[in-house]
Amino acid sequence: MKGTNTKRRTAIGSALRIFVGLTITSTGIAQLPKLKMTSEIPGEYTAPDSVETSIGTLEYFDGVPSPDTVKNVYDYLDTSRALNVYLNSIPTEASQDKGIKTNPDGSMDIYFSPKAPAGQEGNWLQTTPGKSWFIALRIYGPEQPWINQTWRPGEIELMVE
Repeated sequence: MKGTNTKRRTAIGSALRIFVGLTITSTGIAQLPKLKMTSEIPGEYTAPDSVETSIGTLEYFDGVPSPDTVKNVYDYLDTSRALNVYLNSIPTEASQDKGIKTNPDGSMDIYFSPKAPAGQEGNWLQTTPGKSWFIALRIYGPEQPWINQTWRPGEIELMVE
């Protein structure tokens, strides 16, 4: 009896190995059937492999950004956010600000001091006693007098109350 069981196990094992071998071989050769509900993805819905941007080439695989692309984008976001925070921390006056007063000739007087001069709150930038400060002038769409340097902003004048 013992011999018969061993022969059966060997025969079953051999048959199973042959079946598995044929299955693996035939699956590798046979083409998978195309499902009835399968359709091509239109080109406008596919993600590009790369995109040229102001921060360099961003690369993707199936719409997923590469590790270098992720690093570049986060570096750019960190830098732009830091610049934004820095610029927003600087007190400013602008010609479009509400409450700013202009002189009859179109010029503006801006006051720098720890406290606003009476009636000049709209034209005042607060300074901190004992701390340094600086002036930066931004001009949008400069006209010819600025470009050819025939116009320049006036000097800062000390005013004592």
